[in-house]
Amino acid sequence: MDPRVVDAVRRHPGIHDWTIRFQHGRGAQVYLAGTAIENVRQVGREAYEVELFNDHQVDGERVRGSAVVPLGREDLNRLPSILDDGVAMASLVHNPPWTLPARTEYPEVELADRRLVDVADAVHEARQAAEQIRELVAAAGAGVRLSAAELFLTAVDEELLNSRGLEISATSTRVLSELNLLAGGEQEAEFFRQVEVRRLDDLHPPELVREAASHARDATRARQPQTRLGPVVPTLARVPAWSYAWTMWPAIGLLPPSIRTAYGLPWGVGERAVAAWLVTAWRLWRPILPAGFRQMTQALAADRRIDRAGRSSD
Repeated sequence: MDPRVVDAVRRHPGIHDWTIRFQHGRGAQVYLAGTAIENVRQVGREAYEVELFNDHQVDGERVRGSAVVPLGREDLNRLPSILDDGVAMASLVHNPPWTLPARTEYPEVELADRRLVDVADAVHEARQAAEQIRELVAAAGAGVRLSAAELFLTAVDEELLNSRGLEISATSTRVLSELNLLAGGEQEAEFFRQVEVRRLDDLHPPELVREAASHARDATRARQPQTRLGPVVPTLARVPAWSYAWTMWPAIGLLPPSIRTAYGLPWGVGERAVAAWLVTAWRLWRPILPAGFRQMTQALAADRRIDRAGRSSD
């Protein structure tokens, strides 16, 4: 972490508490176009995120405002003006005051795949994973071929420091895979699958390719579902529309006038009177009807779960 950032935040008179997060990311990216490796990249990124807190008075009461200020390397030469802007934003927020966590001991939790921490190793692993995906698709069977694939293997070192003495660091990794498969049959279909995991071993390329190939083949046999034009409840087709249409008038009344006009739905004095009468009747009858009649099955089950949870907590 660059000491210029820490010093500038500490010295600013309008910053009463702060948290600084620094991230250094690096990794490898592999792009396949068809079965050919189109590009292999090494990438890197450094970024700061400063969350600053400003205490001020509103109507005689102490309040606290906060603002999050992102910083890049190119911003370090103009830190004072950037922090001034952040304090101005924080002064517009009036929350009850609170404190930040102090220095403490945290358990060690492994978040990184050690094969991806070094960027040279990540490039090697990315090439091997891309080659494995290419071979798996070739063995997936006739009619399935690779359209495109991308693999991003990233490691991030993160440091966190705050004004209360908390200072921690961690290294984590991320594996992102995007797979595009084409399948040919009676018609051609494309299937896209994206998977994100923490470790390379959790990617499971054989399962990933097998499932994607199955979905792509299934898509070639997909057919447009049959449709029909008629009442939502088929049995109503045998009943004249005028005999039940009036029960829908309260719903029609909720539509904007332009929508009613576009659909040619009448909304005169008679429709309004019947809709008002129905709504009033439903409101009167609803408390009297048993719950099983006026509530859906899922809602009744949810009510039972809440009741059981309440009794168990007592």
